[in-house]
Amino acid sequence: MKKNVIQRALSVIYLVVIVLLVSSLINKGKLPDMNRIHPDLLKNPIQKMIKAKKLTVDYMGTTYNITPVADYEFWGLVVSHNKTTFMFDIYHDKASFDTKDVAVIWGRNLKRNDYKKVKYWSGPWTGRYRMESGVTFYGDDFSNNHLITSDNYVRRKTAEIQIGDQVHIKGMLVNYTQPRWGGKDRRTSTTREDKGNGAC
Repeated sequence: MKKNVIQRALSVIYLVVIVLLVSSLINKGKLPDMNRIHPDLLKNPIQKMIKAKKLTVDYMGTTYNITPVADYEFWGLVVSHNKTTFMFDIYHDKASFDTKDVAVIWGRNLKRNDYKKVKYWSGPWTGRYRMESGVTFYGDDFSNNHLITSDNYVRRKTAEIQIGDQVHIKGMLVNYTQPRWGGKDRRTSTTREDKGNGAC
């Protein structure tokens, strides 16, 4: 008798686990409703311009020269990200200093559910959006963020970021380069009001 009770209990637990697994797979990549948004995501990013010494970082046999521009902190809902393992992304692999690009929204965009009616997508270096007429969306409360780090733990956590995640990221806005780029550098934006190439 006791054995049958234990077996039934285990069956119920197994069923619950299956239901939760199916639910998580169904909701994977979906944006949460506005009433499930953490209040911190209604804040604007915090940015403070700085004058800091240039940094040199060696990663996977390449030396990167980094010029800090500003301290930066933001809270955002991830609406898109590039797929670094996708066959058409020839810029990112295990040896890339660049990790995942994360497109996020915050603030006014999260005060109504219109953000769920917007189409978001990412390229290897870009985050974009499109919406139908009648949808309220603020481009100034959207940004694409190129995340770079040589810290393995941070790289692993960054790789785990998925659409629908609510994130808090703190670091610096920087310009950076490496010898193979012939003196050219990748430069950061310092405003949320620019658009097009370089607005990140």
